Amino acid sequence: MIRVTTRQQIDKHLDESFFGAANFLVTQGGEEHIYFSIRFIPNAEYSFWVLKLQHFINKFQIVYSPGPNILKDERKDLETMEKCIAEISSWVNRVKEEVVAASPLAREVEKFREEMEARLNSINERMDGYFSEQEADEFRSKLEVALERLRQLAETNVDLRQTVEELSRTVEHLKGAVDQVNKGTWYRMAAGKLVSFAKSVFATKEARELALDVAKKVLLEGTK
Repeated sequence: MIRVTTRQQIDKHLDESFFGAANFLVTQGGEEHIYFSIRFIPNAEYSFWVLKLQHFINKFQIVYSPGPNILKDERKDLETMEKCIAEISSWVNRVKEEVVAASPLAREVEKFREEMEARLNSINERMDGYFSEQEADEFRSKLEVALERLRQLAETNVDLRQTVEELSRTVEHLKGAVDQVNKGTWYRMAAGKLVSFAKSVFATKEARELALDVAKKVLLEGTK
């Protein structure tokens, strides 16, 4: 049986998490070698166990899914209960990553990434070549139009101002690189940066749509 103060520390980590404590079930004991376990109620495969290491004094083992490297049942030995409890927040963050990756918002971003890959594979030209002066100018023009839209949005939408500023810096970077690297490098650099940005603002529908809209107009439409 764990102490009341230990249970309070566990609850604090869960309550302050992205999901809140109500999405987790904490069970004490059950078997002699189990101190406590936590299960993520929406998906019981996501769990966190603190076990007593047999034949060792004051040694603990945590078994968690998802782990830092694999999805199921990674193990880690620790010296104190405090260190075990400190691992809860990292585990909850990994649960969040798995849940978010399966969400419609994440699928929307993934769909764009797949569309971009399909476009790269279908372009009937050498990707190790460089953009012509005309192509580079057309891309810079598209990026400048996107920048102007972002500037206007920043003036009228205070809540999105920081997002707009960050996305503007990304667009400026791509604008400067369009005639510095070959086509394949630039396309993948642009797609990677814009998709990463869209993922970073997944919780804000308007910001995500803004990032994807810029990416689609610049990348999927190309220089046509």
